[in-house]
Amino acid sequence: MKLYVLVNDSKKRKELKNFKLVLNDENIITNIDELEKICKSADFSTEYYQEKSKEIDACYDEIIREMPKNMNEKEAVQYFLNWIKDNVEYDYSVYESSIEPYYDKLYENEVYADVSNKGCILDKRGICGGISIILSELCNRVGITAYPVFGTIKSDGTLIPHGWVAMRVDDSTYYIDPTYVCQTGEMDNLKMKNEMERIGDRQYQLEDSFEY
Repeated sequence: MKLYVLVNDSKKRKELKNFKLVLNDENIITNIDELEKICKSADFSTEYYQEKSKEIDACYDEIIREMPKNMNEKEAVQYFLNWIKDNVEYDYSVYESSIEPYYDKLYENEVYADVSNKGCILDKRGICGGISIILSELCNRVGITAYPVFGTIKSDGTLIPHGWVAMRVDDSTYYIDPTYVCQTGEMDNLKMKNEMERIGDRQYQLEDSFEY
């Protein structure tokens, strides 16, 4: 059993990191009082949250500030994809539960981490969720409505949970997978939903809850 507690206090975070839950035969935590004692004495300051949020905004602002003027919507999307291709590394280790180097970044606070997603823009590395957030956030900041969407991708006969981006461009809904661009270094084009469902050896299927 794992228990994740968000706390902005390096000393208490270390204590939490080493804390072991003790369960009885009925799977009830028997040492919850010790956990409460650690948490009650921790510093839950919001200053760190706010600072990381400002850093994230600054990263997006810099990318947009450097983009050429008078781009149309499709050109802007391609510009952002190219930035992702050149600057972001696909790194699945940020999602693996056993990784020690990323412990603080994953669980230190929800603004910076969000399971590698929101903070992906700071470290320039992440998985499909974080990479999709980067593209959708950049698009929204220049007036292109975009959302991360989730479903599965079928590759070599295997279904894999995956995330990509839906956006409204020229009054039509398009989809694109920035993670594919990040992983392969190959640029991609916007596609309609039916095209996404039959791309060569990649076949995308949206979750039923997503309707665009």
